Amino acid sequence: MDYSLKNAGAGYYRSMIRDSCTENQFLRVENLLNLFTGVTVSASWIFVFTYKDAPYWNDAAGLKNSWQCILVTSTTESYVIFDWHSMERTGGSSDGVGFHKGDGTTFKVPGITDYTLLDTTLGNTGCNGLRVFRVDTATPYELTPALSAPPAVTPFLSTVTTFGVSQDAGDSSKLMVSFTPAPGSPPAAVVVETEYELTNRDQCEPITCPTTLGSTSIEHYPCLCSGSSATYPSEVPGLEPNSDYTVYVYAVDQCGDLVDSNTVLSGTATTVEAAPTAPPDSIMNTVVGCDDATFTWIDVPCGDRNGVITGYDYIVYDSSGTQVDNGNIAIKTVTVTSLMPGTMYTFWVRAKTAAGDGPYNDPPLPFTTASATPPSGVTGLSLTPDSSDATQLLMSWTSPAHPFPSCPIPLGFIVTFELTNRDQCEVIASPIQMTFITDTTDVAIVITGLEPYSTYTACVTPMLGSVNGPPECDMATTIEAVPIAPDGVTNSDLQCTSLIFSWNPIPCGDRHGDITVYNYFLHDVDGNLVDSGNIVVSDPTTVEIVDLMPGTTFVFSVAATNGAGTGPSSETISVTTLSALPNPVQDLAGTPNPSNPTSSILVTWTAPIPNPCAFITGYLVEYQLTNRDQCQPNIYPVKVTSGTTLKLNRTLTILEPNSIYTFFVTTQTMDDMSSVETGNATTIEAAPTSAPVDLAILEIHPTSVSFCWKHIPCGDRNGEIIDYMYEVCDESGVSVSSGSVGSPKEAYVIKDLLPCADYSFRIAGKTSAGVGPFSANISVTAAPSPSLSGVEDLVVVEDESSTSLQVSWTYPMSTRCPIQFLVEYELLNREQCEIGCSMIKEQHAIVSSSQLTIELLEQFSTYRIYVTPLNDGSNGPGNGPVRFATATTGEGVPLQLPSNVISTEAGSTSITINVGSAPCGDRNGEIVGYRYILIGLASFQSDQGFEVAQGLIDVNLNGISSSSISNLKPCYTYELRIAAGTNAGYGEYESVIVSTETTG
Repeated sequence: MDYSLKNAGAGYYRSMIRDSCTENQFLRVENLLNLFTGVTVSASWIFVFTYKDAPYWNDAAGLKNSWQCILVTSTTESYVIFDWHSMERTGGSSDGVGFHKGDGTTFKVPGITDYTLLDTTLGNTGCNGLRVFRVDTATPYELTPALSAPPAVTPFLSTVTTFGVSQDAGDSSKLMVSFTPAPGSPPAAVVVETEYELTNRDQCEPITCPTTLGSTSIEHYPCLCSGSSATYPSEVPGLEPNSDYTVYVYAVDQCGDLVDSNTVLSGTATTVEAAPTAPPDSIMNTVVGCDDATFTWIDVPCGDRNGVITGYDYIVYDSSGTQVDNGNIAIKTVTVTSLMPGTMYTFWVRAKTAAGDGPYNDPPLPFTTASATPPSGVTGLSLTPDSSDATQLLMSWTSPAHPFPSCPIPLGFIVTFELTNRDQCEVIASPIQMTFITDTTDVAIVITGLEPYSTYTACVTPMLGSVNGPPECDMATTIEAVPIAPDGVTNSDLQCTSLIFSWNPIPCGDRHGDITVYNYFLHDVDGNLVDSGNIVVSDPTTVEIVDLMPGTTFVFSVAATNGAGTGPSSETISVTTLSALPNPVQDLAGTPNPSNPTSSILVTWTAPIPNPCAFITGYLVEYQLTNRDQCQPNIYPVKVTSGTTLKLNRTLTILEPNSIYTFFVTTQTMDDMSSVETGNATTIEAAPTSAPVDLAILEIHPTSVSFCWKHIPCGDRNGEIIDYMYEVCDESGVSVSSGSVGSPKEAYVIKDLLPCADYSFRIAGKTSAGVGPFSANISVTAAPSPSLSGVEDLVVVEDESSTSLQVSWTYPMSTRCPIQFLVEYELLNREQCEIGCSMIKEQHAIVSSSQLTIELLEQFSTYRIYVTPLNDGSNGPGNGPVRFATATTGEGVPLQLPSNVISTEAGSTSITINVGSAPCGDRNGEIVGYRYILIGLASFQSDQGFEVAQGLIDVNLNGISSSSISNLKPCYTYELRIAAGTNAGYGEYESVIVSTETTG
């Protein structure tokens, strides 16, 4: 079927993407699609096209058909929804009903052969005239029907308890809709929709046959909780400000049919005001005078007022864009005054509501005030010089009659002038006209700011508004003024008693009149006038002043004079005549004298610039020491005179090496001297003349000693100390080490020394010129070695006394220290009869020598002697190893009486003596025998007796001695005296009383 919208009907289309404004439309479509078996769609784009009342293209019956096509896609699936709403066209059933996919594929709705059945037959949605197809597959197909009849819904809006339509206070294009449904279960798949109609546009255009303008989905209610009650606001957008609307709210099911027994809620409201969107209409100027204009207009068109018009703003601009008038009025007319005749203006106006200001009319309304008759030229014009001011002219005239008496604007005058001859020395070929006054009603003025002694042409032009009359002109010359100061003052010839000065002539424009003379002035530095005069203009601008004092400073200035007087003086120039003083020498220099560079300087110079006023009689040479030895700046130097010479050089002698000298050379004449020229020179280095000082010992070690010292005193170094030389001697004065420290540092370590050895050390400074004298010796003894060695050649021998031993040893030369030795001993064998009797060391002595005698020992006893080198004089850590030797004391006579008589066997005429081994400790030697004496006693009580027998008893191998004495008296008492003997002799006797037995 071919439909045409050319003559009737309408077509609408809308493309939607999913956002907050279209969410309800997307939900409604998805609810419909998701009812089908196996379909779950989340749509991302919807396109809607509506045919409304579209006739067949050549249908004479005028039958109309309305339907809607909706395209839906989720990016992966695509669907088409057809809604045949009202089909009046019949016939053509052989064509069937369907669509063309666009790629040659067509589809026909099964079972539909009459178009009139489309909107009355259940589609696959269960709704009359509503069918859904899937079209993204190779072959489009109609979805499997989900419902066999329209869904049943329960009433919903019929339960609404409150309903209202109200303004949106913040938006003049919206109304707010709200309602409160009664508690209960809302119907499923119900959409509440709203429609509205405009009933009074802008409160100025009532709509007698209102038309429903549009609809919008308010809300979708599938999730309303049972038993709840709430207000559901929504907005109706896209409305006109300050206009009345009726809003209708109804509920539809998924087929789009009304529910709630066709319940429709309605309410009315007016949108809030907005600023006008158009300017007032029909703006015109009804009356235009020479200085005023009246304007009228009508209201802003209805629909653009957007509220109640509360007033109007107007503005008037001239042709330059300058605002000349403005105001606010409540009526639609205004008269603008105080305008200029014959002048173009523009008029702007805008309307206002309570919500704001509307736009001005654009373009504005142009108008021009009425023109006046041009005025006549002035009469009696006079232009004369101002006798008291060279920069002014006096101008006066008589005003013409007013040409337009009815116009209240007074005549005005424009005054212009132009320079035609500057300073009467520069004719202006193309003068520039300057406007002095643009609008004045005065008839006498003073033209100011002019140049002196210059000719001007001045004109007066009358004006009335924008209309000017003819100009009238006159010519005059300003009076003279004093000239400005000359410039370019220079001195061109410098002599002893004369000076020549010159300057630039004053240029045209700065003369301010005819220059007659130049006046010059010469002062001394104290301001006293030395000379003055004048030079006529015809002469060159130069002057020579003579008979001046030599070597004197003068100050020169010059001023110009014309008919108005003498102008200001030029900038001063100071010039000094050539002095009678000679000029200083040139190229002054000083270098070490090659023949003796360490103590003399050759000073040279060249002759001074010649001064014809001065005859040189000689050169005075002086000098002073400014830095001795480069280490002692001379704060108060004393200047020494070397003498006067006519030569151009002088040798300074008897100077100190490596020292800075300042020399002075003064040029002399018979009467005066020049300024002094100075220079500096430095003598070269020499060897030091003294030794370093404060030589001291820093640290002492067994094999090394570190020394420090202080610099050679300033003045004796004679140069930069670059090194120190040292020498080390032993105790006999023989040099054992010498050499270079290797740097100018003030400390050094001497190595490879012997511990405890005596040494002497001295030091000398060295410059690039040589080595200076050595310092006095400082003596030092090397420290003991931290680890001592043992003694050597330890010998212990018997002393002359049997109770002492002689001990001697040696100590290695590598440890030459006055160390001490600990001498100890222990008894190993007492009298050769008691081995290991004590084994306890006993300290005998601590000595510094290498020999000693140990006394008070036991005789005929073996001792072990120990000798230990001590590190610090005590028996502690760091001592050397112990060395020992063994020796036996000599024998001595027994010190005690024999107490070892074992028995005496007595017979009647004999006695047998048995003596056992003497006790160890009493022998004092090897017992070699016993000596006895037998004394007969007279009585037992008497000590007197007589010797009966004596003899020796040998000691047998067992240590027991025995001897028999015979031929004794029976029954007689005897005293037996026995003494033990060693190789050293016999000891004292021991007495024993014995008796012979009786006979028989």
